[in-house]
Amino acid sequence: MHAGDIAEAVDYPYVPPASGHLHQMVDLAARLLPSALADRRRAGLAAPPQRLVEAGAPGRTLHLEVEGNGGGHWYIALDSPAALGTPERTVAHIALDSAEFCQLAAGHISPRRPPRARTANATRSARCSSRPRRCPASEGGP
Repeated sequence: MHAGDIAEAVDYPYVPPASGHLHQMVDLAARLLPSALADRRRAGLAAPPQRLVEAGAPGRTLHLEVEGNGGGHWYIALDSPAALGTPERTVAHIALDSAEFCQLAAGHISPRRPPRARTANATRSARCSSRPRRCPASEGGP
C-alpha cells in the first residue's frame, strides 16, 4: 500500500499490483502475524497466550480470509509463533477485503476498529483480540 501513498504524494499515476504480486504481499504479511503478536506480548501490548504450545504442535488458530485480488485463506497460530495453525483448532474467523488487509498491515487503520465486520465472528474476534482476557467464554472468544 505504500506505493499508492508515494504515487499520491508526488502526483504520479499508480497502477495497483497484479493479483499474483498482491497475493505474495498479503501472504508475507499474514505469515508475519504470529511473530508480530509475540513481539507485542513481550512488549506488554497484548495479553499473554492462554497456554503455551510446543513448536510444531497445533494451537488456537485464527482463520484469516482475505477476499478479492491476491486473497486467500490463512490459519494463523495465536499461542506461539512456532505453533501450527490448523482449521480444526480455529477459534475465530476474520474476513477482510485485500485492500482493507493491506491498509491494516501498513498501519493506515487501527486494528481496534476493523474496517467492516462481515460476520459476528469477525466482530467478536476483533474485539477479543484487542482484549483477550475480557471476552466471556459464552461468546466463544479466545
